[in-house]
Amino acid sequence: MNESLVVVVSITSKPDSIATVQEALLAIMAPTRAESGCMRYDLYTNNKLAGGFTIIGEFVDLAAIELHDSAPYLKGLIKTISGLADIQVARLSELND
Repeated sequence: MNESLVVVVSITSKPDSIATVQEALLAIMAPTRAESGCMRYDLYTNNKLAGGFTIIGEFVDLAAIELHDSAPYLKGLIKTISGLADIQVARLSELND
């Protein structure tokens, strides 16, 4: 049974904050990918919505996500973009038949 968890984060930046939000998002990519429990962590831009970003991450288990959530660079990201963007987070598990 595959116990990995997928995290999908939707970020919508305010129009005057797009560059700041994008820079802050890019800054957490490398350290997140270096986490031992991170299997994948990719940032996408929405081609139809200026300031729309999506992060798709996959982690080995819940403990790896919790470790990521406590990382200082993630806390710094949240502090930096707080008030500049709306953030929605979904934690997903694969359904198998």
